[in-house]
Amino acid sequence: MARGMEVDAPVAAARPPENDATLAPEDLLGALSAHVKAQRLRVLQLELALADAEARILSQAQLLCGAGADGEGGLFSRRPVREIVDEVLLAYPGIGWADVIGVRRERRLVEPRHRCMAAVYDEREDLSLPALGRIFRRDHTSVLHAVNKGRAKR
Repeated sequence: MARGMEVDAPVAAARPPENDATLAPEDLLGALSAHVKAQRLRVLQLELALADAEARILSQAQLLCGAGADGEGGLFSRRPVREIVDEVLLAYPGIGWADVIGVRRERRLVEPRHRCMAAVYDEREDLSLPALGRIFRRDHTSVLHAVNKGRAKR
């Protein structure tokens, strides 16, 4: 490494091993693959936490402005999105959070995904359609379609 190019400890820890001369290409590929998967999972967790935090901040602002005087439980009584989704997914064995936010469009995943979107939309009124879209990795119009489809079945 050249002088003056020190790397912060967290950045250095997030990098794959640099001694690739001692690793076989298959081992290096496996290590890089595992590293990328771990980083993607961490990004998903952070994005979910960010969306939940955004909703809490919005709710808190509404309370401070007097908009939350409706007698409901308050800022911290709302269930997290993940908890709502997990409750819906109890009816769909073998389907998890990763399937719901994933890119696959298999028939077996569409109904649970739509039910999760509708359940979160109904329970978390503080979240906008674009915010729900970010949580579920979809466009806000996809969330709207899922909600309307669920209401049409009722």
